[in-house]
Amino acid sequence: MKTLYFILLIIFFFGSCEIKKQSSDEKKSLSTKDLLNDHKIISKYSEKLQRIFINDKGIIRGVSLGDKFSDVQSKMDTTEIKIKPAEGKFKFVTSLNNYEDVDIIFFFNNDEVITEIGIDPYLNTQQSVDSLSHEMTQYFIEKYGNIFKKDSNKTIGDNKNLHFVIEDVSIKTVPGLQIRITKK
Repeated sequence: MKTLYFILLIIFFFGSCEIKKQSSDEKKSLSTKDLLNDHKIISKYSEKLQRIFINDKGIIRGVSLGDKFSDVQSKMDTTEIKIKPAEGKFKFVTSLNNYEDVDIIFFFNNDEVITEIGIDPYLNTQQSVDSLSHEMTQYFIEKYGNIFKKDSNKTIGDNKNLHFVIEDVSIKTVPGLQIRITKK
């Protein structure tokens, strides 16, 4: 009886190893193909913008409005600082190098569905703010079309589904941007 149990255990173990190896190989080939498609637009931009968006999937990092909050956590980099949910939002903090950071904020409703995405870069200089604002606008134009209008310190864009606001929120000593994306 012990021998039969041991043999079944070995067969089960090796059988599951083979299945895992097969699915891992499948994932690897898919991810290589997807990787090329997921970076067509973002790869044209600065390292700073690439660190914010990571890939072209969704609105940011594979996340779109309407996604479940539980799905968002699995798409974020595990090395990023996560700030636990406050009332209806969850924030990830990422370093952009040179003592610059970005908060990526996901706002969600009672059903834990993402209703708004916030991107708040904290930058060192006004020149960095101007440059990132322009580059982000260009990235969104390439991805969503020429839907943006500049109005003093704000750039606003609307397509049939989304509303974008890119705003220079700098004060004298603290340069910064605030980006908000909501459903229209």
